Formats: sequence, C-alpha cells, structure tokens
Amino acid sequence: MFYNRRSTSRRSTIQAPRAPMVPLALLLLLVLIILGNAWWSPTTEALSAQPTAVVDAPVQISTVRGLATATPEPPIHIAWLSHTLDPFLWKLANACNRWGVDPRLCAIVALVESGGNPYAVSESGAYGLMQIMPATGSLVATSLDTPVDIYVIDDNVNAGAFLLGDELGYFGFLQSADPTWRWSVMRAAAAFNGSRKYADELIDYETLKVGGNCALYYPEIFDQQMHRYSCWVGGLWDDIDEKESDTLNYWLASGGQRLIDDAVAAAQR
Repeated sequence: MFYNRRSTSRRSTIQAPRAPMVPLALLLLLVLIILGNAWWSPTTEALSAQPTAVVDAPVQISTVRGLATATPEPPIHIAWLSHTLDPFLWKLANACNRWGVDPRLCAIVALVESGGNPYAVSESGAYGLMQIMPATGSLVATSLDTPVDIYVIDDNVNAGAFLLGDELGYFGFLQSADPTWRWSVMRAAAAFNGSRKYADELIDYETLKVGGNCALYYPEIFDQQMHRYSCWVGGLWDDIDEKESDTLNYWLASGGQRLIDDAVAAAQR
C-alpha cells in the first residue's frame, strides 16, 4: 500500500504571518556575547593552571612518526654487554628460552663468537651471529627434523641456542653441585667451540683458568683454543651481574675490539 505524503504530513498547510526577526536576533546575539565572556575566561585560566604531567616510572620514550611510544625494556640485562648485540637481544632471548638456556649465556657466546655481527665469516667457514658451520647446521636440521639455513639470522640464532642447550644437557652438573652454573657453562662453551669429544679429552677443568687475561694464559694454538674460549666465556659469565668486566676488557684488547668494529661497520651498510 502506498501512503499519501500530503495527508500524512505532520506540518499544517496553514501558516501564521511571520513576526519581524531582526530585533530578536540582535537581542539573542547580545545575550550570547555576555554569557560567552563569563564562561570563557575562567575556563582559560583553569587550563593554563593545569600542572605538567610528570612521568616518574623508568620508561624509555622514543618518537615514531611524531608519536611518543614506550620502548620495551631489553630482555637481556648485562651492564657491560656491547650495544652491537642490541638489535638481536629479543631473538637471542626467544631462542634460548625455547631450548632452556639462560639468555645471558647466549648473549655472551654471540659476543665472543661474532661481536654481534650477523654476517661474520670465519676462516674455517663458520657464519653469522653464533658462528655456525654449514655441516653443523645440517646436523641441527636433522636433529630438529626441520630445514635450517645458517645464513638466515633467526635460523642461525636458533641453531646456536639449540647446540648450547644440548651441550649444557650433556655437561651440566646438578644444581646442588654447581649452583652458579660456572663449571657447566665452561664445559658447554668448550664443546660449542670445538666438539664434545675434544672438550672431554683436552681440557682439565680442575686446573683451567677462568676469566682475566685468557689470551696470556692460553696461546692461540690448536690444543689451547678451547681452553682460551672456555676461559673467556666462563670469565664473562662470572661477571654477568657486575657493572664492569675485567675479562671483557682483556677480550677487547686481544682481538675482540676488531669483532666489535666489524659489527658496527656491518650495521652501517
């Protein structure tokens, strides 16, 4: 059914004559001006008297496209750790947590291995942040039953974390016998650097020096390389809660600074 628009209109078709509107409009305008002045002044004073907001929480603020955003705290806290590792801390933390390894140990190993350079290549062909050999990457892929590309940062870090977790599982002492994980870390680090077989055969952990000037204690010859590496990693692990690390300074002076410089150059490409 169609409705008649005219018959259903609410508006009367008969209009009363319009009264003159000019005097009424002027009067209304005057009232609005008076009320506006009374309302605007105190409001303006109240706004200007508002205190500036103060942020008392230790939140890092960064500006992204003109907007202030809170930067999450880094997941790995070591006061003296090189900033070349900053872009990779979340990757290291996630991978190490996945395989039950303290993320701080992964950061230390990444520092000693590459200085934080994801494109580092050793003379023997080890690659990336965690310096994984191609053959080792293939073994990890077989163990995990998943493809591993050591030239991809995520895969490289995950392979390194997996290997560290595997060595800690093999060499790790009971918590009651090694509450700080010092000896467990040293043994696992030696195996990570060389192999489980050589770590067992070549290193006398009872007499192994830990931290300090490891380059002086252990010359850079084949049968001393794992000793030296274990000394560096063990010494840095001892200093994880310190504001500074003497072992780090010795490591930098013994060739570590070159790795850091290479990492800085790689980041600027």
